[in-house]
Amino acid sequence: MNQQAMMRQLRQMMATQKEINETLFTATCGPVEGKMYGSREGFEVKIQDNFVIEDADDKEMLEDAIKSVVNQLLDDINKTTEEIVLSSIVEGTNLNK
Repeated sequence: MNQQAMMRQLRQMMATQKEINETLFTATCGPVEGKMYGSREGFEVKIQDNFVIEDADDKEMLEDAIKSVVNQLLDDINKTTEEIVLSSIVEGTNLNK
């Protein structure tokens, strides 16, 4: 691969990473909705207004739902990043032709 092709591939990878970083991912589990950018910054969590903690089980369920939302967001970001990077590599090496 010549230097121009390497630079073109590097610019493409940087643009792809920028696109992932600016993508807003969302996840929901029970009364909890979370949002996070692909850059893993700007985490936001919302709990349904009508959710009421009446006992320890409700509190534990809420804690589990928050953990689940965060894990789902991170998994979605990682999976999307991996798929796009692999696709970019395949395109860059012309394996898909």
